[in-house]
Amino acid sequence: NAQSSTVLTVRNLFSFAALFFVTAFNRRLGLRASIALSVLGEAVGFVLYALADCFALYCAGAAVVGLTYTLGGITATSLLLSRWFHAHRSLALGICSAGTGFCSILLPPLLTPVIQGNSLQAAFLITAAFLVVSGVLLAVLVRDDPQQKGLQPLGAEAEETARRSVPAAQRALSRGGMGVMCAAMLLLGLSTGPGPSHLSILYSSEGFSGDQVAL
Repeated sequence: NAQSSTVLTVRNLFSFAALFFVTAFNRRLGLRASIALSVLGEAVGFVLYALADCFALYCAGAAVVGLTYTLGGITATSLLLSRWFHAHRSLALGICSAGTGFCSILLPPLLTPVIQGNSLQAAFLITAAFLVVSGVLLAVLVRDDPQQKGLQPLGAEAEETARRSVPAAQRALSRGGMGVMCAAMLLLGLSTGPGPSHLSILYSSEGFSGDQVAL
């Protein structure tokens, strides 16, 4: 259990470290390439999980998954959605975030029979295959800007009108407001981030079956 928790901790540490260069990464490669390559990188991480025969290799897989999760995760996705949606941006981001939660609910009960009937390695490889397909679809279908397809962002005209009607002093947070926002994000991350990832380990150590933990 201690080693399992350490693997999760390694993933979270590398995910946090990637925050310091995610902007430069996205700017250099572009959002589409950043997201697609990061998803494919996560597939590499799960392949490492499947091949792991020692604790160090599990940690290596966790490091790869942590890095790629941040580099192509919510930061790049929110920037991409902001380019495509000038209206209903919050709705688009909410639907995207809900997809993450939906997978967290749907996939564990589907993969648990694979683990019990075959092996944990098989479940890792199935996940890697799903990520490869997703990465290829993202590379083929997604564009950095709607202009690349001869389109305009949804609600572009309405936002331009609204922007002109808002005084410049109200368009950006002050330094104090930014500090409060950063503190709020830190507290939110502390309460919803790494902690729940360890619950499955806790439940398993308390004797719950794999099906119960997945639920």
